[in-house]
Amino acid sequence: MLRRAIIAPAISLLILAVTTALIAGILLTPRVWRMSIGAPGDAYGVSGAYPAEQGTGGSLRWTRASAELRLPGAYLGSAILLLRLYHEAQPAQDAPWQIAVAAPGVPPSRFSAAPGWRVYRLLLPPGASASALTLSSPTFQPGPHDPRDLGVAISELIVWPLPGAGTPLGVALLRALWLGIGASLAGVAAWLLDRWALGAAGSRGRPWRPAALVAGTGAALSVWAWYDPMSLAWMFSTNWSSLGAVALALAGLVGLTLFMGRRPSPLAPLPHGARGDSLEGATRKVSLRLSAIGYRPSAIGYRLSAIGHRLSAIGHRLSAIGYRPSAIGHRLSAIGYRL
Repeated sequence: MLRRAIIAPAISLLILAVTTALIAGILLTPRVWRMSIGAPGDAYGVSGAYPAEQGTGGSLRWTRASAELRLPGAYLGSAILLLRLYHEAQPAQDAPWQIAVAAPGVPPSRFSAAPGWRVYRLLLPPGASASALTLSSPTFQPGPHDPRDLGVAISELIVWPLPGAGTPLGVALLRALWLGIGASLAGVAAWLLDRWALGAAGSRGRPWRPAALVAGTGAALSVWAWYDPMSLAWMFSTNWSSLGAVALALAGLVGLTLFMGRRPSPLAPLPHGARGDSLEGATRKVSLRLSAIGYRPSAIGYRLSAIGHRLSAIGHRLSAIGYRPSAIGHRLSAIGYRL
């Protein structure tokens, strides 16, 4: 019994370790990351900018005095960030158009933007792509009919990995562990549903169902991380507080289920011995079947006797109908006698 009780958690922990290692390896695989700004789906990468529009260089978005750039699913190690920007030349511009790009905990990178379309290259330290980057610039107003405060136009973001220059193994492991724990919580939820529906006997007898769900969820996350890391990072951003809240809620439900669910559910299978897994259970099943077979002839006899009673009742009714004319004749003869 103890072996059955620990087999599902042991298998789930093994699957969690394999899933974590697999996703960490995918996140650390150097791959070029690219996003076209102004195209559908660019909300993943830029916020604090004006709506998308078409320009001479293709689709773009104009920034304000400050905008946030996100690189969801980009390589987590050292990389080169390529920014394709457009700066509108100003007639009365004397000072250089200074651009600053800052990551949390890292000194900002500053450069001067030249008029027209240019591609600017910035070095991203390990782990910088996992957080939002802040782009700051001066602003101008295009004219009296356009009162917007415009900074620079962005049309493309590219992350070019630099393998070997710095690998943030800790960042990748934390990200992979977060996804793996999420898959394990899905297995815990499946165990709870199993326990509530089938009771204690049913959940102990089916340790593979939660483990299979954990394995399937881990495999799906791994495939998702390989083929579309951008949408996976956007959909499941690493948030330990929300994950902790879900884990605490599930832990409370598990404790309540173990405390309150001592009696099996009415839908649960019969306990050991009553299902026929032992000699006592098999004997009980055979005796129940024999008694059921013996009951069938007696039931047939009762039915035949009931049919006989019904036939005799019909005969009595017919004889009563024949008695009525004789009674009428006797009454008529009595009337004639009196006369």
